[in-house]
Amino acid sequence: ARVAGETDEIWTVSLALTGGTEYAFKFDSSGAASNWPLDQSWGSPAGSAPVAGGGTTGYSLSAGGDNIEFTPETTGNWSFTFNKTLATLDVSLSG
Repeated sequence: ARVAGETDEIWTVSLALTGGTEYAFKFDSSGAASNWPLDQSWGSPAGSAPVAGGGTTGYSLSAGGDNIEFTPETTGNWSFTFNKTLATLDVSLSG
């Protein structure tokens, strides 16, 4: 479902996450269950540090990158916004 303000180039999701739990994910536009095509999936560039536990703005992603790692400091609803044009990720505690 499309969220208000979301376009084909900006994807958003809000998830309830548990503080101190490690999560790993990617963004994929192919619809594949696994073996994502390199030009249709985005993740962390090789050797990148995990997303900061308190959130971040402008975290750089790369096509075909590794899993994005995130361990939230706080339990709550976390918002993830991927800008496909800029290949960046914003993460924030939303409630």
